Amino acid sequence: MVTPKIYFARILAKLNALFGRGQVVSVGVILLIGLAISIATGLLLEFERDALKHSLDLKRRDELLRHLDHIEHTVNKIMVPASCGNPFYGLREHISFVRVSLLSHPLVMPPESNLAANDHGGNGAI
Repeated sequence: MVTPKIYFARILAKLNALFGRGQVVSVGVILLIGLAISIATGLLLEFERDALKHSLDLKRRDELLRHLDHIEHTVNKIMVPASCGNPFYGLREHISFVRVSLLSHPLVMPPESNLAANDHGGNGAI
């Protein structure tokens, strides 16, 4: 089964292969680019929803941010025709929005750090 993350990576790889070299394209290819960008945007929205619907600890947030950095790095290497510029820039803006959302999402402390914070010397005195 192809997961959304793998599918997203495949779409970005195809876009990069087609347009990373600035090739001249036909109207049909431009339509396919628009479709691929729409699918990529939908998958990014799914990534965002999945990431923010659960409580995040620092380790999980850092993992998600690294994944988002990889997506952004791949997208930034893609050169698309001017006619596809608006949806492409929308995808890049959405990546930035997801990053800000992850960074502003409240973090949950791991259970062992909660115990340490509540420990008052073990004698029950406050």
